[in-house]
Amino acid sequence: MSDSRSSSDSKGASRRFSKDVAVVEEDGLEKDVLTTSTGETVFTIDPAAEKRLLWKFDLRILPILATMYLFNALDKSNLGNAKTAGLEKTLKFENNQYNIILSVFFVPYVLTAPFLGIAGKKYGVTRVLCAMMLTFGFMTVMVVAVKNFSGLMAIRWFLGMAESAFFPLVIYYQTTFYRRTELARRLALFYAASNIASAFGGLLAYGCFQIKTGSLADWRYLFLIEGLCTMTFSVVAFLLLPYNAAEAKFLTEEERQLAKYRIQVDSSSIVNEKFELRSAMKIFKHPTSWLILGKALQASPEHPLQVLDHNSKDSIKVFTY
Repeated sequence: MSDSRSSSDSKGASRRFSKDVAVVEEDGLEKDVLTTSTGETVFTIDPAAEKRLLWKFDLRILPILATMYLFNALDKSNLGNAKTAGLEKTLKFENNQYNIILSVFFVPYVLTAPFLGIAGKKYGVTRVLCAMMLTFGFMTVMVVAVKNFSGLMAIRWFLGMAESAFFPLVIYYQTTFYRRTELARRLALFYAASNIASAFGGLLAYGCFQIKTGSLADWRYLFLIEGLCTMTFSVVAFLLLPYNAAEAKFLTEEERQLAKYRIQVDSSSIVNEKFELRSAMKIFKHPTSWLILGKALQASPEHPLQVLDHNSKDSIKVFTY
C-alpha cells in the first residue's frame, strides 16, 4: 500500500497520522510502517511486540489510575456516610445547612476544572494528578478539625477545587499511551472503580463507626482514615506512574521506541505537544461546542444524579432543596 497522511480501515473510519504510514503484510500479519516523505523507513510496528507492550501498560497504569479514582469517589461520598453517624448533630447544623454543604462543592468543581486541565497539559499530567490527590486527601483529613458549619463549608470549597479536573486529566493521560481503538475498554475498567467505591465505601464507613475509643467522634475517624490513605497513595502513584510512554522506566529501550511511534500512528493526542492557549481556545469557534455546553447546563439542575451519587444518602432532601 502507498504511504499517506490519511488512511481508512475496512469499516470506512478515517485516521490521521503525524507521519506517512504504510501497511504491509509480513508472515501473515499486517504491520504499520512509519516512513519519511522520501520513503525511508523510520519504524516498523510489530503486532506481537505491541501486544506485549499493551499488557505491560495495563498491569502498570490501569490499577494505579483505578485506585486513584476509587479514593476520589470515596472522598466524595464520605459526607453522606458521616451524616448517618451524627455529623449534623455534632456540628449543630440548622435548616438547610447540610444541603448547602453538598451544593457548595460543585461551584469550584466547575470553575477551576479548565485551569487545572491547562496545568496538567503544561506541567505534566502525573504531577498535577498526584498534587490534586494529595490536596483532596489533605482536605479530607482537615474535616477532623472542623467545629462548625463555616469550617466545613470552607473545606468543601477547596475539596471541590482539588477534585475538579481529576477525571478529564485521567482520560487525557490514557490517550498518551493507548490508541483510539484501545481506549474504550480501558476507560470502562477505570470508571468501574467508582462503582466499587460505592460498594466499598459503606463497609469502610461501618468499620470506622465501630471505633469507640479516643476523643474523636466516630464519624471523624472516617475522614481521618480515608484522607491519610489518599495522601499516602498519591505519593505511591507519583513514584510509579510514568511521565509518558516514551520515558517509562519499566520498559526496555525497544519498547519505549515502540510506545513512542505507535501513538504517532493513531492517537487522540499528540505526545509532548507544546501547550498554546490560543490553539486551545479555537474549540469555542465551533457551534457544536456551545450547543453541548448549553445542553449540559440545561440538564444539570434537572438531573442532579451526580450530587446524589457522590454526596448524599438522603435523596428527598437534595431534590427538595
